[in-house]
Amino acid sequence: MSGGDLDGDVYMALWDKDIMETLVREKEPANYAKYQEDKGLDSDKIEDHIKRYFEKDNLGHLSNTHLALCD
Repeated sequence: MSGGDLDGDVYMALWDKDIMETLVREKEPANYAKYQEDKGLDSDKIEDHIKRYFEKDNLGHLSNTHLALCD
């Protein structure tokens, strides 16, 4: 429950061996490249930084994909 704030979140713990044995991992976890600092910030205008943020922001897409896969 690391990172949980227990504000009404629902948790489920499975201990039944029959259920656990049916769960099969289809893929190995992704291996992400180490973070490299982006040195392409040449502009001092706040508009350029906001635009860049929105171009790289994908949290909503990831959240919707997670919800679709888990439902």
